[in-house]
Amino acid sequence: MDMTPYASQPLGYWHAYDEYGNPVTRIAYWNRPIKVYVTTEVSDASLTESRLRTYAYTAQSTWNTLGLSLSIVNSIYDANLIIKAVTEDTARLNGINPNLVGYTDLNDNNMTGSGVGNYQGTPKYIYEITGDVTVYLIQNSGIDSNLTSRHRVALHELSHAFGYIGHSNVSSRLMYYQAPYSTGTLSSEEIDHLEQVYSYQAG
Repeated sequence: MDMTPYASQPLGYWHAYDEYGNPVTRIAYWNRPIKVYVTTEVSDASLTESRLRTYAYTAQSTWNTLGLSLSIVNSIYDANLIIKAVTEDTARLNGINPNLVGYTDLNDNNMTGSGVGNYQGTPKYIYEITGDVTVYLIQNSGIDSNLTSRHRVALHELSHAFGYIGHSNVSSRLMYYQAPYSTGTLSSEEIDHLEQVYSYQAG
């Protein structure tokens, strides 16, 4: 990966922060069709396989400016994005905090460095998502998981899966770190943040 601080890609927006309110330094994008496999191990009307497929297509529609090509596949071996509805125990076995309602496994193991962008003189590291990504939706009895909240959490996690690393610091936005308690509205700032990378790669 080219670690030159001031690469050719200018970034006009940055709306992603860590849990302490500091701007994150990474963003990612897909440069291939997304093939989704869904599976559930829970009995929950908001987490059926049919619902998981709906969440995937809704996320694609919500982020239509990214131009993602998404399809559902019937075999996990054909997939590069897996959506799993799991119990708290399964989350724990996978090293995930069982108090969460959603978690996206997007890390250095499934991303490849693509370049360094420049946002107002600050380097931001751009990655291509080259490995398989798993989104976990966790059946958590301690947190509201009605259909509306679950839908919001799924959209939030799938936005991470599309390359949005970090969170919004505004509670009324979809990417606020406490997804079940936000209004779930995707703002123009969030769209600008992620879309700029896809637009540059496409250009």
